[in-house]
Amino acid sequence: MTDFDKFITREFKGQKFIAHCYEGDKPLLKNILKPGEDALVLIGPEGDFSEEEVKKAIEQGFVPISLGKSRLHGDSRFGSLSYIESSKPITQQSTE
Repeated sequence: MTDFDKFITREFKGQKFIAHCYEGDKPLLKNILKPGEDALVLIGPEGDFSEEEVKKAIEQGFVPISLGKSRLHGDSRFGSLSYIESSKPITQQSTE
């Protein structure tokens, strides 16, 4: 498994997002994803990221986003990304 702190500091040329369930103003991914650009979307484990992990990711340039009103579990989280942006390329990298 890749260490979270090391992963978020890797160089990535493209849009960087973090989906989490904490309160706050978070735009929907489908409304801010730029067509034609690579995107890295962090999706937490069951139970979400810790607040500290979210803070660290934001400090590294990740933009907080929402995937919608429903709380998604398991593989449905990845399926929702494919559905939301099926016509736009998404780079999917796992930290596992």
